[in-house]
Amino acid sequence: MSEYLAAAGAEKVLAEKIETLRLEHGWSYGDLSELMERAGCPIERSSIQKIIKGNPPRKITVNELVAFASVFKISVERLLQPDLSPADRIREEHEIVLERVKDLMEYLGNLYGLAANARESLGSNPELWGALEDVENPRPSNPSDYPTWLAGRITRMQPTGDPRSYDGLGDNELGTPFPAETPEDARALMAIPRAVINQSVGVWGGNGDQGAWEPVSEVNGKESANG
Repeated sequence: MSEYLAAAGAEKVLAEKIETLRLEHGWSYGDLSELMERAGCPIERSSIQKIIKGNPPRKITVNELVAFASVFKISVERLLQPDLSPADRIREEHEIVLERVKDLMEYLGNLYGLAANARESLGSNPELWGALEDVENPRPSNPSDYPTWLAGRITRMQPTGDPRSYDGLGDNELGTPFPAETPEDARALMAIPRAVINQSVGVWGGNGDQGAWEPVSEVNGKESANG
């Protein structure tokens, strides 16, 4: 791999890409060094600086290449490529978003199935609640009300992951787990997970005896009366 990088002149491209991504994320060299260590590839801050600014530049090992890609959440191939044009980059980012949406919908489907199984088990065997209840979240009066009980637990869970793994995460005044400068920004971004949930299961129509599952329709950013 190192021979390929040298032969193809890719090490300069890689160093420039690392610096560009570091600046885009707003990370210092110390931040990037710490994230690399968490990714399982310790590297000193000064070594990263030598990769970017050294004369001659410090060479990058295969393990470091893989770790940099992991930290920046892109493929090794993408990390080795020159910067894309703005149009190509937004298309790539949009495609990544769509792929993550598909992943999330699949995870939600699995979640619904597992939760339904747990609800059935607890409804038919209430004594099993003894294995789950705690002081903060005691068992519900209805043994089969596992979804509501679980929702209570979820409201007390903290977001997972490294805050610096995403641009602006936790750095805004609103305290949202994503980049947002105003409440309007936050609400706009929260429309994405709501749409994923609605599309993955539909919304109960509630039209008399029709009882059909219907997707949410939105007009001017607001859910319709049937939503």
